[in-house]
Amino acid sequence: MGVVALMGGNEFREDRIPLDKERLGLAKQPYRVVIVPTAAAFENPRKAAENGIKIFELLGATATAAMVLNRSDADEPTHLDQLENASVIYLTGGSPAHLLRSLLGSRAAGVIATVFQQGGVIIGSSAGAMVLGQVDAR
Repeated sequence: MGVVALMGGNEFREDRIPLDKERLGLAKQPYRVVIVPTAAAFENPRKAAENGIKIFELLGATATAAMVLNRSDADEPTHLDQLENASVIYLTGGSPAHLLRSLLGSRAAGVIATVFQQGGVIIGSSAGAMVLGQVDAR
């Protein structure tokens, strides 16, 4: 089993780097972080993803974004491949309702559950934290 880390919000800020470093250290090496900005789909998901990539690259990880922005994207093979290769999956803040609708019963939710079962670290910030306990991976 892996680790689930819940963050209160305001992710990817300089004052949060020590927390991100600690959570990254819980993952298996090599550190492969995938930022999932689904909850930020209506706010600026690309910026959220870029901010996360920047922070985790500063910490020595390889970081990418799976731009899962809606339910259709949550079953897209390209995004699933990205998630399958992650040692850390980071669900950003934003709209918990949109994140839940997008992931509930999706293939992405199943992959996230598998990554966790194989020892990966799943981080949820704000909306991401709220939804982690609600997603059914079946």
